[in-house]
Amino acid sequence: MNNNSVLTFNNKMLEYLYVQNLPQATYNLDLSNCPELKFLKASGSGFTGFVFANGGLLNEAYVNQPVSLVMRNLNSLTKANFHLTDPTAVTSLRLENCSLFDNYTFINELTNLNVLRLTNINWSLNTNTLLDRLVELMGIDEIGSTINQSYLSGNVELTGTVYEGDYDKYNNAWSPDLVIDVSHASQFIN
Repeated sequence: MNNNSVLTFNNKMLEYLYVQNLPQATYNLDLSNCPELKFLKASGSGFTGFVFANGGLLNEAYVNQPVSLVMRNLNSLTKANFHLTDPTAVTSLRLENCSLFDNYTFINELTNLNVLRLTNINWSLNTNTLLDRLVELMGIDEIGSTINQSYLSGNVELTGTVYEGDYDKYNNAWSPDLVIDVSHASQFIN
């Protein structure tokens, strides 16, 4: 298999998957048809991407250093139970509606991110450094295609100094899906 290959599992009853210590497995692992999967151990393997079942039961995963992750409606998964060996390897992330997952901390760890779709965020930020980084990224639309602008939805409260130009830049990029509240900002500067 080459780097563009995909290994797909089509087992609707699969609950536990061990695919560890396979360094030559340099392809994507598609688990989108495994909604009952609760546990994945892929540490030590070279998988370049993971697509988890939308709305699946995943509650613990060990992955090495994937380039891409697709995680949608995984309401049993926490960041503490998602063990990622090298977060700097991730360049593409689709993280949607994972209610228990600490997306703020996770995004800050992914320092080489280039493509992002992130929904249901609820952040209170004293600085807009993270938003400045994310506004420069490309995005993913509803059907999974890459688009020119990162996609964020949810709520962000900016409590530090906010410049009107930055506020406008964020609104142009993400409004109306991302609501940016500056009512508690220490300063709003034109």
